[in-house]
Amino acid sequence: MPETTRQLTEADAAEFEKFTAAIPERELDEAFVELDHWLVYGTFADDQLVAASSMYPWRGSQLADLGIITLPNYRGRGLATRTVRAISARALADGYEPQYRCQPDNAGSVAVALAAGFTLFGQWDVVPLND
Repeated sequence: MPETTRQLTEADAAEFEKFTAAIPERELDEAFVELDHWLVYGTFADDQLVAASSMYPWRGSQLADLGIITLPNYRGRGLATRTVRAISARALADGYEPQYRCQPDNAGSVAVALAAGFTLFGQWDVVPLND
């Protein structure tokens, strides 16, 4: 069965739960992909959800911040790129500008961003507050 990429809804909650249960918790935290975000897309292969991306408007702006996560056994097949392109196309059609934030040392995430057509815009440094 070929891969299918589509918008996810609450009707996909059970499939999304199975998907997230198969992802290491640290990776889920870093990706911040949630079914209740403003816009959620997923790619299915082998009768299961294998990649998911979600977006939310960034701080009340027209920027749409996105996260992406792929099941470990399905990485390196272009499925994350496919999912990011699909969700980004929808955001653009709805008047939003997709924003892909990731750690610069996360080679996989940087590769997905570049393959999906994103370019480096800037770096965000967080200055810790003194206690």
